[in-house]
Amino acid sequence: SRISADDLAALNQQLDYINEHDEHGDVATGDQEINESLIDEVFDNLESNQTAAEVEFEASEAQPGSVLQNQLRGVLKRLLKEINKYNMPLCYRRGDFFDRPPHPVFALRCSLEPTQLYWRKVFIWLPNLLPGCPSTFKCTCGKPLIRNGFNDPIARRVRSMPADYFLLTNRFLCPPRRQNNPGCGRSFQGTDPHILGQLPLFVQRAFPAYITARAAVSKLVMWQMLNTFSSRLGPAKFSGLVSEIQYRTHAETELMYISAANHYRQFGVKQFSAFDDPHGYAGSPPSTPYLKGLFTDYTNANRIYVDRYIASLPLTVASGDHTFAFLKHTGGLKGEPIFTAAYTLMNEHEEVRGHCFVPSKSMTVLQEMFQGVKQGLQDANNLPTQLFYTDSPQRT
Repeated sequence: SRISADDLAALNQQLDYINEHDEHGDVATGDQEINESLIDEVFDNLESNQTAAEVEFEASEAQPGSVLQNQLRGVLKRLLKEINKYNMPLCYRRGDFFDRPPHPVFALRCSLEPTQLYWRKVFIWLPNLLPGCPSTFKCTCGKPLIRNGFNDPIARRVRSMPADYFLLTNRFLCPPRRQNNPGCGRSFQGTDPHILGQLPLFVQRAFPAYITARAAVSKLVMWQMLNTFSSRLGPAKFSGLVSEIQYRTHAETELMYISAANHYRQFGVKQFSAFDDPHGYAGSPPSTPYLKGLFTDYTNANRIYVDRYIASLPLTVASGDHTFAFLKHTGGLKGEPIFTAAYTLMNEHEEVRGHCFVPSKSMTVLQEMFQGVKQGLQDANNLPTQLFYTDSPQRT
């Protein structure tokens, strides 16, 4: 059936009314600003967050002469002896990556010295001793690498819950002065993606942390960040959550120490370290800027995988709308904004299927995006779109 002239006129009148009374029309012209998400809280000042993360990273490392530095030196010394005797660390022999300090209950049974209660777990990552490792790791230039000792500092702190731990690994070198087949001189950490990529996938997945040049966080914490940052919790509250858990862990450990002294009738014992004493317990919960900087790095590193996932999603039922919250984070030309809106396309499961910045609310500028989505649906063997919802229908 065909639409009558009267019905067409009525439809055109309704479309004109929608365009003239769009609830976001005043935003598009710059008369009003709407903040629809937590984007400000996460990406408010990227450079400042990165700088804060670097400063905090340096301050959180084991300080010279501290309990933690002495612990790490002892772990490395013992590790070398174990490798020399068993060809692997003892923690590997018992099926564990962690060199674990004794639990406070058993440590206090032997001695009421609080030092061992400040120790942290140490994750031992030695790629050349892991199951399925290649006989020789290769450099990016294709030449064989050699082992090149350990790091200084010995290990780096990984932010986690209920307490941080340390990650200890070795180094590899492509020796430029090798007589036969000299290398390029490049060196690698055992945690470098190039080294990890030469291990079997099931071994790669055992690596416990996400690390950058100046930050490290456990996978558990990062997964929780991904879940909470997309909700109303946000990085500031999440930082407070981690801090509360770490402070509570310190308090519980101190209570066990005091209770043990009372149980064993020991008086005049040493005072337990304060949480933030860098030479004692050395607690250091991640700050809000630290988490923001790390989250930004993680997002940038995984963007290609996010794009691939989005391209594989169905769009049987689509809904599209303009938003304006992102515009304050985009650059301009001589002080003038380049874009006036961002258009988001979602599927029937409320998953984002397309997103782009646009210079106007005209649907004609979205033609290329829709063509790309159509091609993506075909490539992923998804059904074509059957129904489309929008609050801004336009005539073509």
